[in-house]
Amino acid sequence: MPDIKGRMTAQEVEFVEAMVRTGDPLYSATVAGYAQPASAASKAMRRPEIAAAIHAQARARIVAEGSAVAGKVLIEIAMDATAPKAPRVAAARALAEMTHLGGIEGSGLDKPLSEMSRAELVEARQRAVAFLAELDAPMIEAKPIEAPEGGLFD
Repeated sequence: MPDIKGRMTAQEVEFVEAMVRTGDPLYSATVAGYAQPASAASKAMRRPEIAAAIHAQARARIVAEGSAVAGKVLIEIAMDATAPKAPRVAAARALAEMTHLGGIEGSGLDKPLSEMSRAELVEARQRAVAFLAELDAPMIEAKPIEAPEGGLFD
């Protein structure tokens, strides 16, 4: 249970940290020192503030550690002269987008709208409007070409 001010207890904080590291509620409750880990884990996982804390810390970990791993792997692929050209070019482009090298910006569409800057939102809106305009553009109707008698390859 949270303390009087609504903050998580030290035990709950330890549970959340263990959950972020392992994803195992029973193990996390054991590590946090609960007397009855199975029931404590079940109760904790049903509490919205605990779930929100796990989600927030897991996301922060992915951003911090995941970006380092992704960068390292992309660099390895881009530098591997024995790899096919297509993956090397894709890795180099991803690195350029990540670092905004040469003014290349990523699409930004992988971010939730709430995390986009105003400029990214405006760009995403413009791209969406342009795409919708393409979908709404009139299509040229054509008559199908008749195949010659006897078959096309005769």
